[in-house]
Amino acid sequence: MGREKRNRLTSRKKEFTPYVKYILIVCTLIFIFPNVRGGTSYTSTNIPYFFTSGIYKQYIQRGDNVLYIPYASDGDSMLYQQYTNMYFNLAEGYVTTWVLTPKIYLQNPITTKLLYKYQKKPPLTSNDFNDFKKYLHDFKVNEIIFPQSEYSHLLPVISRLHLKPINVEGILVYKINNT
Repeated sequence: MGREKRNRLTSRKKEFTPYVKYILIVCTLIFIFPNVRGGTSYTSTNIPYFFTSGIYKQYIQRGDNVLYIPYASDGDSMLYQQYTNMYFNLAEGYVTTWVLTPKIYLQNPITTKLLYKYQKKPPLTSNDFNDFKKYLHDFKVNEIIFPQSEYSHLLPVISRLHLKPINVEGILVYKINNT
């Protein structure tokens, strides 16, 4: 009797096996194809005219170190650098988590204060000027470049540099004297 029961179970298993196989094949094919009705996800980027027109070459020398605000992961500075075929270096150019960030970046407190996109308080005060100036010195920054919309965030430190900006189509360029 045990053998008959086993034979019945085995024959049922054989009956369902082809169906399971075909169901799995169909499900696999369905899940492989993308959801075209939902559209594709993309990120829109806006490269400023300052870079797309080539005007940047009038204000930045090849190989200059540029501090671009919004800083690091808050902005698209690495995209602009790539768009210009790496014409300039970025003072903040690294891609990593904070754990793997080079120590030289973390030693200056201005690094985290420049990352203000997700902070609710104003990022910089006039008390940050010495750290800001040290950052510019340590990373041999030749130009500070940012959209005019970022000016209010940087005003407490940028105004104390006593430099006159050049406004190019809404992009402010500060030339730093490295003497």
